[in-house]
Parts: sequence; structure tokens; C-alpha cells
Amino acid sequence: MATSQGRSTVGGTAGRLDAVLEDFGTKPVPDAQTRSWYQMGLVVWGVSVCIPAFMLGGAVGSMATFWTAFIAIALGSVILAVIASGTGSVGGFSRMSTAMSARFAFGTSANILFALLLAIGAFGWFGIQLEVFGQALSAGIDVVSGGTNVVSKLPLVIVGGILMTSTALVGYKAIEKLSLVVVPLLLILLLVTLVKVVQEHPLSEVAAVAPQTPASLGMLVSVVAGGMAVGAVIMPDISRYSRSSGHAVGGAVFGFLGASPSSSSWRCT
Repeated sequence: MATSQGRSTVGGTAGRLDAVLEDFGTKPVPDAQTRSWYQMGLVVWGVSVCIPAFMLGGAVGSMATFWTAFIAIALGSVILAVIASGTGSVGGFSRMSTAMSARFAFGTSANILFALLLAIGAFGWFGIQLEVFGQALSAGIDVVSGGTNVVSKLPLVIVGGILMTSTALVGYKAIEKLSLVVVPLLLILLLVTLVKVVQEHPLSEVAAVAPQTPASLGMLVSVVAGGMAVGAVIMPDISRYSRSSGHAVGGAVFGFLGASPSSSSWRCT
């Protein structure tokens, strides 16, 4: 009797763990697990508002005047939104991940190569995120403590990698919950910082600054769109949780037209 109860407890615990870790990576997302466009848009915000996006805005700002950079960021964000709307609608229709949805276009065999290319692109993005995270946090600790190299970059990169990976193991549900908490805090931080910057340096003064290394508008648009192109391509990984293709498009537009200009334009100032 005790053995049966023990097995039942273990089985129940394992079942709950499986439910938490189930991310429907190889099968369609059921109706009961779907989300609205607003919820998916927040996830895109959580992914897009990051340190590399701030660095991208800084790079664009150094290559153009303020208004030219602003236009380039706006146009690049529109391109991303259009791409993400197209790929996202596929995910919303199939309710399957990017790799699974791509089988419709490439077939089962050729899709292996496509999945490999996606993995390489995502791996590179992950590496950049960790590198920038480690550098920024290490520099921030030095500023706060008044020291030099108080905490080296390597352990911070390792800790950051573990935290990011643990969230990815749970999948969309964990990323969504994290975004619901973090995105509003990030927006508050961005707004407060932007207000302080504008108070110290009026917009007219910022707009008058000449670019350090001038670049054409077309090149700047390419830089902005290319910086988040992988995110737009893998939009089905998010939109597969959408209630419909319409919700998928809404989430893509809300996410990429809101998050990308917000993070990049903030850094341009």
C-alpha cells in the first residue's frame, strides 16, 4: 500500500514537472494554451529591449544626425514588422515552431539544413548577448564600487548563460511570465533615463551633433533591420501560441514597431 502511494506521489510529481516543461516543440500548441496579440507582443518586447539593441542604436547614432537615425530606425522597424508578420502568421496558422513550420516550404529532409542554419544564427545571438551582458555588468559593478575589474567578465557570462538557459528550458511560458514583470520595469527605466538626458541635453542640441562616421540612409536601415532579422524570422516560435493568424500579426506589429524603435532610439540620444 505504501509502495503504491509512493509511486503515485512520484508519478504525480513527474507529471507536474512534465506539464511545466512541455513547450510543444514538435507538435501544435493546443487551443487551451493560446495567447492574445498583446501577450505575444510583450514577449517580443522582452526579447528586443536588450543591451545589444542599445549598442545598435548607439552605432546608428554615431553614423547619422539624430533625425536621420530616427528615420532609419523607424524604417528598419517597419521592415522587421512586415517580415515578422509574414512568418508569424505561418506560426499562428500551424501552431508549430519555426523549425516545424518550415517543413511546409522545404520538406522534411531539406528542413534539417534550415534548422541547422537557424541554430547557428541563434547561437551567435546568444553569444553576443552573453558577451555584452558580462561586459556591461562588470563595468557597472566597477562604477558602483569605485574599483577596477572587481568582478571579471567570465563568471558573469557563465551565470548569465545559466539563467538564460534555465528560462529557455521551460520555454514560452517562462519567457512570457518574465516579460510581464521585466518589460514594464524596463520601460520605466528607459523613460526616466530619457527624461534626464533631455533635461541635460535639449533635443535641439542633440539634433545638431554631427555624425562621427557618416553613412547613407539605406545602409542605416539595413543595419537596423539586420540587427534583429533573426528574431523576425523565428517569430513562429512565439506566434505558435497565438489564438489566430490575426493575433500573430498583431503581436508582431506591436512588438517590432514598439520595442525596436524604443530601445534603439533611446540609445541614439
